[in-house]
Amino acid sequence: MSGIADVEQLSCGPVSVVRLKNHDHSKPYAVEDVAQWLAMADRTNCRKLVVDCSNVEFMSSAMLSKLVILQRRMRENRGELVLCHLRAEVRELLEWTKLDSFFNIEPEF
Repeated sequence: MSGIADVEQLSCGPVSVVRLKNHDHSKPYAVEDVAQWLAMADRTNCRKLVVDCSNVEFMSSAMLSKLVILQRRMRENRGELVLCHLRAEVRELLEWTKLDSFFNIEPEF
């Protein structure tokens, strides 16, 4: 995933882990980066994709919609998407939008 400013790939394989990097939280994450995640979700050996959100202070509606698309893709491929290390603000947003029941949210991976 080189060349993607906001995403750091930590592992690749049946369980793949990506971390959203620090950035100016007044700007939404680059939604184009999620296209790379979709490609990873489509790999035949990716059964679980963990997204470490520990650096996320702000999540735009565009990013939420891309995560919904990613979740659906993982389910179509009989895989699992896991969001972890959510800050209170992001968790509250997911609760408010009722997306906390749509996503698999774990405290850590």
